[in-house]
Amino acid sequence: MANLIRFKTATLTALGFQRNGVWGEETAAQKIEHLGLMFGALAASPKGPVKGFGVPLGQLTFGLLVFPGVWDWYLQWRERRRGFYTTWEEDMLSVLLNLVRAETGWLGNIPNSSAM
Repeated sequence: MANLIRFKTATLTALGFQRNGVWGEETAAQKIEHLGLMFGALAASPKGPVKGFGVPLGQLTFGLLVFPGVWDWYLQWRERRRGFYTTWEEDMLSVLLNLVRAETGWLGNIPNSSAM
């Protein structure tokens, strides 16, 4: 998470890196909260009160976010809990698109081991 925040908030990217847009302090705090909630849901037990996905903590990585099935589960989980979708879900999908964008996405700009 720290690497993502550093990448998205730095005034300039490191040599050889590209990105689309910069996050200010408030945006970064919001993304940390949203991604934290998402990873919390993914890690929570399916048998517990949260009815999460049950991903073991040691296997939680940003790499999971490239799988459509993970997003499908998460969006359905959000809708079941709230009863409807909001712009929050749209924002999270926008975050995903920015993470995986071919030339400027964070996941495409870093070695595989750094995304973990």
